[in-house]
Amino acid sequence: MQALGEITYPYNSAEETLDIDSVVVHKTGGATVTAGPDAVQDVTAPVARVAPVYSDLRNKILTVPSLRPGDTLELHAAWLRRTPLSAGHFWYQEDFATQAVVLDERFDLDVPRNTYVKVKSAPGVDPQVSDSGDRRIYRWKHANLEVPSEKPGRRRTAEDAWTPKSHSVQVSTFRTWEDVGRWYGDLARAREAVSPELRAKAQELVRNSRTQHDTLAALYDFVSKEYRYVSLSFGVGRYQPHAATEVLANGYGDCKDKHTLLASLLAAVGLRAFPALISSDADVDRDVPSPAQFDHVISVIPDGTDSIWVDTTPGVAPFGLLLYTLRGKQALVIPADAAPGLRSTPAEPPFATRVDVDVLGQVSDLGTLKVGVRYLVRGDAEVLLRMGFRVTPATQWQALASAMASAQDLDGDVTAVQASDPTATRLPFQFSFDLTKAGYAAWSNKRARVAAPLPIVDFPADTADTAARHDPVPDQEYAARLRLALPAGVTVRPPVPVALARPYGEYRSSYGVHGDTITVERTLRVNGPVLARTERRDLTAFMRVIREDERQEIALERPASDADSTVPTSATADELHSSALTALNNRDFRTALRLFRRVVQLEPRHQWAWNNMGRVFLNMGMPDSAIAAFKRQADLNPYDQYAFNNLGLAYWRERKYQEAAEAFRQQIKISPLDGFAHANLGRLDIEQHRDSAAVPELEQAITISASNPQLHVDLGKAYLATDRPDKARAEFDRAIELAPIPAMWNNVAYAYAEQGVNLDTARQYARSAVDATTAGLRNLSLDHVGPRDAAAVISLGAFWDTLGWVYFRQGNLPEGERYVRAAWLLNFNGEVGDHLAQIEERLGRKEDATHTYALALAARRPPSETRLRLTKLLGGDGRIDALVERARNDLVQLRTVKLGATVKDDLQGSVTLLFGPGPRVEEIKYAAGSDRLRVLDGALRAARYPLILPDSTQVKVLRRGVVTCSSDQGSCVVVLEESVPATPAE
Repeated sequence: MQALGEITYPYNSAEETLDIDSVVVHKTGGATVTAGPDAVQDVTAPVARVAPVYSDLRNKILTVPSLRPGDTLELHAAWLRRTPLSAGHFWYQEDFATQAVVLDERFDLDVPRNTYVKVKSAPGVDPQVSDSGDRRIYRWKHANLEVPSEKPGRRRTAEDAWTPKSHSVQVSTFRTWEDVGRWYGDLARAREAVSPELRAKAQELVRNSRTQHDTLAALYDFVSKEYRYVSLSFGVGRYQPHAATEVLANGYGDCKDKHTLLASLLAAVGLRAFPALISSDADVDRDVPSPAQFDHVISVIPDGTDSIWVDTTPGVAPFGLLLYTLRGKQALVIPADAAPGLRSTPAEPPFATRVDVDVLGQVSDLGTLKVGVRYLVRGDAEVLLRMGFRVTPATQWQALASAMASAQDLDGDVTAVQASDPTATRLPFQFSFDLTKAGYAAWSNKRARVAAPLPIVDFPADTADTAARHDPVPDQEYAARLRLALPAGVTVRPPVPVALARPYGEYRSSYGVHGDTITVERTLRVNGPVLARTERRDLTAFMRVIREDERQEIALERPASDADSTVPTSATADELHSSALTALNNRDFRTALRLFRRVVQLEPRHQWAWNNMGRVFLNMGMPDSAIAAFKRQADLNPYDQYAFNNLGLAYWRERKYQEAAEAFRQQIKISPLDGFAHANLGRLDIEQHRDSAAVPELEQAITISASNPQLHVDLGKAYLATDRPDKARAEFDRAIELAPIPAMWNNVAYAYAEQGVNLDTARQYARSAVDATTAGLRNLSLDHVGPRDAAAVISLGAFWDTLGWVYFRQGNLPEGERYVRAAWLLNFNGEVGDHLAQIEERLGRKEDATHTYALALAARRPPSETRLRLTKLLGGDGRIDALVERARNDLVQLRTVKLGATVKDDLQGSVTLLFGPGPRVEEIKYAAGSDRLRVLDGALRAARYPLILPDSTQVKVLRRGVVTCSSDQGSCVVVLEESVPATPAE
């Protein structure tokens, strides 16, 4: 629809006419709509607005009326060339549509029967040929019934290397390439005439040249850098270039114009340059001599017995460098004193291709990274960088460098960007910037793991073993070096060095520690010709090793000391806040709280500190403190962007529904388009079973944030609860379409299970969520676990509960109990406990159900209905408070595990346990300062823990606990924490 609603047809008004004489839209119901004359606009082509000498180039823009999906568009357009491009010759090429479904595509060619015409078709599209009088008619018919898949291309065969990538149909009356060259030479040669102005300019430019090479480079630099390139492909508009004198006066030109100016200036000082016609994106088909095969003109300069190939169009390419799309290709060279012919362009650049990156800086006591990054580049990448810095105003260099740093996996704030002169092409291009990243070293119990702040290795892209075109790769070198100073006393465990050698390349990395400084060096050397003959699977394995090396982390450990001593007294409130925010994002809540408190001590009215401190309190399960912090933030700024939303969440956590709703409404009053506030208000209504009130709030939230999948799930829940199942299903489908991930499958499954509908679909979704999460946890190890892995374990507990709840709703009570009990023992969540008690009650185990209801009420966030269910089961609520109080102690006892060990000393410390199938303890990690607990390693592994794995799947889960040993009693216990740790204890 977008492509056909407005169609642009170009034409050259100096040589041809274009008539769009019929445009009819056939509607699906049988009616027709015909476009009138006002549907076609004849406008100057955009290029003519910036380069007036190309004003012959025009566009006719057709606006198709009343076009809708299912309609058929019929149109007729005719180009009539009044002036032949070459007397007695014509040429043409056609490409059939292959990127869309085409039922019927036809091409007819009607030529004089007695005129020589070379006609070549691509394999599989042979024409029908017939003669009529003195005419010969070729008719092609083509259909494309499948859109090409996005799967990797097929392997390239030996024959592919010799098979030109031809067009569907090629037509030409030229018999030889020499004929083509002589035709263009006759067009262009007179345009190179040397005028007095050109001669004077050439003499001025070479005044200080001492050698012929200096002269050639000076004239090339002038044309390349001082004359603006107008990007018109060879053959678009006129084939004949403008006169050199005209180009000199205009200050701009296309590829053939710039060559003409260079050739004329060289002729003015007794030197020569010949045009070379070339294609930048396809191979030359030697069978069909035709100007249509070329889209670019470059220059060949004789230099003794050799030749120098140059392209003046990039504007900042070093003298003698052809970009990779032009190297190692056939070009039609047209000398003035010899027969034109096809010749190969150089396959290699005239100098070594290399990239050098040096990174020098330090890590502060707060973990902030501050480094300077310097690049030195020579080769193809150099030209692209020069072009980028040349066309970008210096005031926007910071944004340019930030984008490049991000693309190279250098995260942080970029400042102080500097670059060498983009037009100084005789030296390698250099640019540099400073990079700052708060929280680079996120200390957790005095330890941190960081990646070396170096750009990723830019390995050459290669398609040698696929049918796609393979651009030549030059020999090249890459080197990145890091020198990073660390805070005093920090000890370092560097990564493992890598050395990898193949016939096509060599990669090496080294890591060293020198006092408080760590050094890293990574180098890559590539042999281009050998690389071009290497299979993809070999390259993939080679590249995989490089990426694995780049992902290696540097282990840092700072000396044990008072926590506050690691915070420099000179740190500003903003520096402390940035580090605190990083600790919060890394779920290191104790460090975050300590730093936020320091911030408000230094700056009590800090713009964001109270709000973020409230977020820490929420995560630490301290809603009252969170409410106080959010209120303080709102007092400081009544129009704060986040405070009332967060205040509402804190009230909600305490089930203070009225206060929460008032906070969300205040947020909406401040910011009517705050999608989070509308969504939170709708979710709050759902929890209170006010589903009809939830619907409009959630619908408004989706209008604001249509791509938020959880909003669609929430609205689907409200629709289900208000008896609108079709609308609910549509919202659930949209949620999964937006985010086909385990969490979303689980959420939809739970929504269905809660309402007791579509339970087969719910079971499939819940099972998929469990299986996908289990697969991701199979290879879990405490050496490499992070917040994402810990969150996956927490999610697994929720997914077990959902699957068990679906089984319960389907009447499969044993399966339901198995999964829900496993979820309860993993997370001790009040809602899961409520589910388990309902299953036990349904099974007739009243005593077990009574105890589990009480445990659920003593756990985190039980549903409001849990107390009502227990009241009904007991026949009254007189005993409930006492049962819940006892259950609080029972919960602790559930999480307490006695260790079969006898000790003589008092010991205490934290451990993280990794459980595998069984379940059994597979790995143990001791917190910093807890090394004395290692004597309990065997006892920790042998103990029986309150943990169930509901099926035989190979899964691993994490639990963190506190070990306490008493010398008086001579025994030890480990008390498991209520929730799964975000990171392992260290």
